[in-house]
Amino acid sequence: MAVSEAETINLRRKVERYKEMLQNTLQYRETWNKTLKKHIITQLKALAEAGGFTFNIEERDEIQNLGAVVLNLGTEASGLREPVGNGIHRDLIKQNGSLVYQQLFNGKILVLVNTPHVEKYGEPQPPKTLSIYRPE
Repeated sequence: MAVSEAETINLRRKVERYKEMLQNTLQYRETWNKTLKKHIITQLKALAEAGGFTFNIEERDEIQNLGAVVLNLGTEASGLREPVGNGIHRDLIKQNGSLVYQQLFNGKILVLVNTPHVEKYGEPQPPKTLSIYRPE
């Protein structure tokens, strides 16, 4: 069975599109590493300080090209206490949530929110995806 000219043209278009996507991925990764990650950290720090939040910013780079920047709002006593015996109570801890900028395999940036939750009081909600952005 012979391949038609239309099929050949279609295949060439798909190959060109694939090459373009690979080039974009390399460019996105370079942008993340050279400028975007630092810019996100600077902006998150300024916003958290302006809001009066107690926070820490974590850089995660365990896997190359899948890095992340996490604005973590920490933990605190929730105001809820559980009895542990003999009139002693233990505070239940509240995780205050976090904002995550995660580089994806294709170089785009996934933005997630981890909502606050109290230990032993329901299950923590899965992270909520806000959006996926191209680094530029």
